[in-house]
Amino acid sequence: MEIKTQTVEEIPCNLCGGQASEPVYIKNGLPIAQCQQCQLLYANPRLTQAEIWKRYSPDYFWQEYMPAHHAPNGEYAADFHEMRNRPMLELLEPFKENGRLLEVGCAAGFFLKVASDAGWEVQGLELMEPAVAYACQTLKLDMEQGTLEDSDLAANSFAAVVLIETLEHLLDPAATLRAAYRVLQPGGAIFIAVPNQNSIMHTLYGEDWAVLSPAEHLYYFTEDSLNQMLLQTGFRHVKFHWRLKKQPWHEVVCPQHTTKPRTLKGLALRSGTHVVGRLLAPLAAKIKRTDRLM
Repeated sequence: MEIKTQTVEEIPCNLCGGQASEPVYIKNGLPIAQCQQCQLLYANPRLTQAEIWKRYSPDYFWQEYMPAHHAPNGEYAADFHEMRNRPMLELLEPFKENGRLLEVGCAAGFFLKVASDAGWEVQGLELMEPAVAYACQTLKLDMEQGTLEDSDLAANSFAAVVLIETLEHLLDPAATLRAAYRVLQPGGAIFIAVPNQNSIMHTLYGEDWAVLSPAEHLYYFTEDSLNQMLLQTGFRHVKFHWRLKKQPWHEVVCPQHTTKPRTLKGLALRSGTHVVGRLLAPLAAKIKRTDRLM
């Protein structure tokens, strides 16, 4: 993959504002660097906004995203999405009677659909035009195209805000978190799920860990860096969940996340994890090395 100089830009650290960073990985011609001040890992220099948003095309939505979410022909796999999303939704149950739920970066709206079926009044924001069309027309959800920062949503209007596998894709995650804080009611809750930079699978796969993808994953969080960013943007009482009730083991340690599945190392780790996954998942949760930070 050839990267033209004019399509990339240098950016400061989104956590501390530091200007100095050093490359740790090079993937597809793009560096993933570490801030020399606070140690945040992020894509720098990174593709420009116009280049990044080209990734989220109709072809990506229909040929990659939908098949990966058990919907290759646009069907809604209710049992699969209930299994995957209900454990996360249940964390927000104490806030349900107080109002509405907003999901940012909701893609096709599968989490929102589960929330709606559970009795939440829901609203979504998503950049991909075909995803918005699918959610509105097929799932009958209230969803708009755009970003939270540019939206005209009223302050203090939601009991809960959700970002699942979204924050790592954003150009300015701190700005999005500040916007989320603004639209939340006092005492409301935000739920975030992002890849865990300190996961066991990252350690095992190293540079071949598929999550290391700087053309789309712009930031890589640890418990410490995500906690710092939340506190800096106004949030309090941050609690991390390492494994949720009824969450299957392959949602905790996923052996599929490798860019080289057919190498000897890839085959060995995938087959080995399938054998010991049920034992590995509770250990990963205990030592905070799960695939996700939640």
